[in-house]
Amino acid sequence: MARASFKPIALPEGVSFGQGEQGYAIKGPKGDLDVGFVPGIAVKEEDGALKLSYTITPENKAMLGLAVALLSNAVTGVTQGFRKVLTLRGTGYKVQKEGRKLNLSLGYSHPVIFDLPQGIDVEIFEPGSR
Repeated sequence: MARASFKPIALPEGVSFGQGEQGYAIKGPKGDLDVGFVPGIAVKEEDGALKLSYTITPENKAMLGLAVALLSNAVTGVTQGFRKVLTLRGTGYKVQKEGRKLNLSLGYSHPVIFDLPQGIDVEIFEPGSR
C-alpha cells in the first residue's frame, strides 16, 4: 500500500470534495458520504484529484494506507454504488425475479421467497452470459 498511497485519488466528473468539522464530505451522483479525519494525514484537492500527505512518523505512515482506502472507497461508493455478486452453484439451484420478490430454489422441499428491500436492485445473469 505504501507506493499506492502516494498516487493521487482521481475524482471523476460530477464528484465534489469538501472538508467539514468532523471529516471529509464526498458528494456524487449516487449520494453523499462522510469520511472522518485520519490523524496525521492531510488531504487536499488539486487538479481534479485528492492528494494526501503526512509528517514522517511511523504512526502517520501506517495511517496513510487507511486514509487512501477510506477515501477511494468513498469515491467509488458515490459513483458506482455498492455491488455484490452472488453465484449459486448446485444441481437444480435457480433464481427467478418476480416483481419485487426473488423466488429461490435452493434444494429445500419448498421455494424460498425473498422480498427485496426498497433501494435494492437485482439483476439475474444466466451462466456464461457475463
